[in-house]
Amino acid sequence: MEIDEPMRCTFCDECKLKADYLEVPDLVSIRPKDDRFIFTVETTGALPPEKVVLQALTIMKDKLQDLHSQLNSEQEATFD
Repeated sequence: MEIDEPMRCTFCDECKLKADYLEVPDLVSIRPKDDRFIFTVETTGALPPEKVVLQALTIMKDKLQDLHSQLNSEQEATFD
């Protein structure tokens, strides 16, 4: 069973404690979903949140590509 509003869960474990108290410890299971990542984006209003996320992902992609290139260069230099 899944909760209807996952963003309202604060991971306080109160539901698990209550289940333990009621002597049904396996009643509740809290675990992440492998195919989802929930986060919030706050902006000043100058840009829409969607644009902020897309720009951040573009910057991260560029930085990871640079890192990959540097690692390959170092690896090639090591084996030369």
